[in-house]
Amino acid sequence: MPTTDPVKRRKQNCENQKRWRQRQVDTLERLTDALEKSESRTKQLETETLDLRDALREARDDIQQLRASNENLMSQIRLLSSAKRSHMVDHEGAGAADIGSMSFAAADSGGIWNQPLQTTSTGAPSEGFDSSPVGPSTLIGDATTDNIITGSGSQNQACLLPQNVTGARKTTSYQRQINAGLPIRTSVSAGHVAPIPQSLEPAFPAYFDPSSLLQQASANQWRNSSITALPPHPHDVTANQLEHESEDAELVTATTIAPHAELTAMSPSYVDNLYFTWTPESMLGGAGGIRRNMLSFPQASPLSGHILAVQNIIHSVLPQMVKKPPIMREKMMADAFSWLIRSAWPSSESCLRTITAYRHIYHFELWRNFPCKTTYYKIHPLYRPTALQLSEPHSGIIDWLPWPAARNKLIEMQNEVDVDQFVLTLLENTLVEPSLSYSAEWTPPSQAAFRLRDMYLVEKSASGNLSISRPGMAYDPAFLDLRALMNAYDWRFLDVTQLRIDQRFCEISPQFYIPGCMSRAQNEPLDAPVEERLQHPGGLRIASVNMLQQRVQAWLTSDSVPEAG
Repeated sequence: MPTTDPVKRRKQNCENQKRWRQRQVDTLERLTDALEKSESRTKQLETETLDLRDALREARDDIQQLRASNENLMSQIRLLSSAKRSHMVDHEGAGAADIGSMSFAAADSGGIWNQPLQTTSTGAPSEGFDSSPVGPSTLIGDATTDNIITGSGSQNQACLLPQNVTGARKTTSYQRQINAGLPIRTSVSAGHVAPIPQSLEPAFPAYFDPSSLLQQASANQWRNSSITALPPHPHDVTANQLEHESEDAELVTATTIAPHAELTAMSPSYVDNLYFTWTPESMLGGAGGIRRNMLSFPQASPLSGHILAVQNIIHSVLPQMVKKPPIMREKMMADAFSWLIRSAWPSSESCLRTITAYRHIYHFELWRNFPCKTTYYKIHPLYRPTALQLSEPHSGIIDWLPWPAARNKLIEMQNEVDVDQFVLTLLENTLVEPSLSYSAEWTPPSQAAFRLRDMYLVEKSASGNLSISRPGMAYDPAFLDLRALMNAYDWRFLDVTQLRIDQRFCEISPQFYIPGCMSRAQNEPLDAPVEERLQHPGGLRIASVNMLQQRVQAWLTSDSVPEAG
């Protein structure tokens, strides 16, 4: 209690001061203890940090050692594979005749042949895009049926995807169902393999049965064989023009075998430097890796089915083709390729012709069907198959890209993307640069590049209807403003070495960035009146295959057949 006594008041003040000092001392002791604990924890964390840094350093050292060990193992595997392939070539190539052309190793019994497949009732035939032609064509006519050959099959048609697997190795394929939208990968299945008969008789009847394509399209498994490089050609582009391309993009192809005596006797022109330097078995089963991987496609790919249809029909009439003059053989193959584009991907025909890619793709398909030196050197160097293309089964539309490194990259990505849609989008984002812009030492002053799709749309709007009715492989621009732009920017859009990919494409697919293929110039949009999108490739129809067969038979039974538009 407060007091007025001075003595008591002094005593109370002293006691209050003692209690206050004691509280301050207690607080100071608590803070001191907390500080000591904090310092101890800090030292402990520093020790743990040093330990973690040491562990990280050791882990990095282990990673380096593992990488070195992995490289050593890969080197040993490559050496063993090379030795094995060399042994196989020495064993298979014994006795092969030399006719001045490179020789294929004869096919053994491990290839593919037509075997009936089990049908399946799962799923239903899917609807593809309309495959009507762009412009008039003698290939298109009335059809009795309009069934789509799909991977699901039905009770009345064979299943495109196999049901049984034989052999030691399995090669997977994926199935897409096509509807009004874009195809979606839905399942995975393995390949079907059957032995090749020893007879040289054609595997298909005189009039090709379209359903046999289903068995032929179902195999992805082939024997290993050697892939050797062709010698350089005087018209090849230089290494500087292929800057930034992958080291794997070497220009390699398989070798060919001597013609069979039976086919040689059928026509003296058999050895006239025109393609027929293989036997039917090598075309279907061996071919030193060409048929093994260049025609082992994802089963439900619409474009791949059309490529196989051309291959099978050409093979079914091989003896008759040998008797025809060389010029007619090429015209017949050009007619078949025109059918392939108009049936599988009609919306792309005029655009491909505008940039001359049509001609280069035709030469590639010519080599795919008739693999030899003559057809190989017809292919533009940028379109010639890389080692990865010849060794890895892939979708046929990948072979149509004009950049070797891009083809290799897409083959590596093919299980992760819809390949047909990917290539479609890539074509819509292809640019043409000024004539010297691909040089690493020179950058165009205007930094201007133009989308080929815009150029095509401008040309189409100017001429009213860009349906190419003549059989030419390219189209010269008729629009005066477009010609003026070509002269002003020194465009050479008919030269595939000027084609690059728009940088904006990497926004759609960042993992596809390839320095040597991407444009360093800025895309300048053209004033195209309408924005017309490319359609997705359509499914293979039995009626369309019948039309191709009838067209081929017309070529074989007549000395002069009107050319298709």
